[in-house]
Amino acid sequence: MQKMTRSALVVVVSCLFVFGCGTTSKAKAGRGLLRLDVEPKTAEVFVDDEYRGVISGWRGSTMPMTSGVHMVEIRAEGYITQRFDIEVFADEEVTLTLKMERELDLAEEPDAVAGQ
Repeated sequence: MQKMTRSALVVVVSCLFVFGCGTTSKAKAGRGLLRLDVEPKTAEVFVDDEYRGVISGWRGSTMPMTSGVHMVEIRAEGYITQRFDIEVFADEEVTLTLKMERELDLAEEPDAVAGQ
């Protein structure tokens, strides 16, 4: 009986060692924060092709994200769309500062050239 109890204990400890020491991919991934300091504040944000809202609508201009590399796209009417690959680290905050450039108004360009 004592030998069987000892064998069972060895099996339980072995299982705990093998399965208890590993971590899941979610635990490894962790979460961090993405802070966007973007002008104009009406710009729309897409992360990994998923709409995440308007800059002015984010609380504190930050969004919790899983750690790893994410494709961030910033769009605003009348401005050139910007895309960035941003790496977010667990328990850290990454800041993207961007002043978007206006699109060229090609309809006005011939008039400017004709006036020269």
